[in-house]
Amino acid sequence: MRKIIACVLAIFFFTVYSAVPAVFAEENTGLSEEEILQLVMETNEKIDSLIVKAVAEAEKIESKYLHNKNKTEEKMAQLQAELTKLSSEFPDAKDDEKMKKRIENLEEKLLKEKEKFAEFQNEFDRELGDLIQNLVDVTNEMSAKTISKAAENGVTVECTWVLVELGGKKVWVDPLKVVGP
Repeated sequence: MRKIIACVLAIFFFTVYSAVPAVFAEENTGLSEEEILQLVMETNEKIDSLIVKAVAEAEKIESKYLHNKNKTEEKMAQLQAELTKLSSEFPDAKDDEKMKKRIENLEEKLLKEKEKFAEFQNEFDRELGDLIQNLVDVTNEMSAKTISKAAENGVTVECTWVLVELGGKKVWVDPLKVVGP
């Protein structure tokens, strides 16, 4: 009798546990292919919008950099011309204390301008790098989420890389396309 009850219970548990996944599989509340296509289009529109904003921001960063760079280069050229003029007009200027001080002063100003120039370059590189990294990170995350959501619903979506120029640097960004069900 115990064997019969054990067999009945085993059959019962086997039936229940093997049927449960099938019941839940039939209740699939996934997205249709049309909804997946809509999701892909919306993601691509958001990515395109982010690209446009990043390009505009990169242009602002580059414009500020070029303005500061040109201003600093002009000042360095003036200082260098003044130093050259003093050296050519007064070859013995280093013997004269007043001229020596003037030359040292000009050399110090030139050095400060070179340091400013390097600071502008570093600031430009940092700001542009941050902008690029943010764009890539955000668009990669958006793409990954959409690809994952599509895969959960049996649709294959992949990235189609687009080359974008930001501040003179080229960056690959990843809009999406549906490959198949």
